[in-house]
Amino acid sequence: MNKKGMTLIEVIIALAILGILSVIVLSFFSVSLLGIFRFGDFTEKVFIDQELLELDISNDVSGNPATIQFSFEGEDSPISIDGEEVIEGGLEVFLPD
Repeated sequence: MNKKGMTLIEVIIALAILGILSVIVLSFFSVSLLGIFRFGDFTEKVFIDQELLELDISNDVSGNPATIQFSFEGEDSPISIDGEEVIEGGLEVFLPD
């Protein structure tokens, strides 16, 4: 007896395997989509904070006096830069004098 084609059991098993693989692939897409929305919201908040900080700087809002020191290998004395530290939301910026 010569068989041509596939049996019903083979078709059901193939569909089950295909279904399991498609669920795995779709779950990766949903996790990625959630990450995109989460980081999109974070980025939007950072842009808002940055805009407020730039407004403060343009309106000459004074911040806390601060000094940054840089030390380089082979140099005896560090380089000091005086300025102000301005904080708006989650952003912190150093403005040199």
